[in-house]
Amino acid sequence: MRIMMNIALIADANDLARSFVSHVLKSVQLDVIETRSEEEAWNVFQSRRDEIAYVFTDIRLAQGSGTSLYRRIRDSSESKVVVLSGANPGVDTGGIENDSFGMTLHQPFTVEEIIQSTQLIEDPYRLAQAQ
Repeated sequence: MRIMMNIALIADANDLARSFVSHVLKSVQLDVIETRSEEEAWNVFQSRRDEIAYVFTDIRLAQGSGTSLYRRIRDSSESKVVVLSGANPGVDTGGIENDSFGMTLHQPFTVEEIIQSTQLIEDPYRLAQAQ
């Protein structure tokens, strides 16, 4: 599978988790930009928004939060796929569960779940079925 807008932005403060997600996304032919904080991810997103198809963010970042990053992205672009990880029950997800281009992955998540979430880039209507 090769995606037209083929850049994935990852925001995760945990080096191991970020590396794992990066490896999986590269395996499905996405180019990856890795960041550690909300502000760093937001700056990259703003400068490359036309190229970024997919954003994977942990709910907890070194500085800021994945929920806040999701809201900022969604306020500026309704059509980017955003995946929020670590959103356990009772945690504020910013409404991502009601977003047809967004989804949450509860930890621990699997390689297959990450790969499935990338399929939303080509067909966002699958999200409704995936949740």
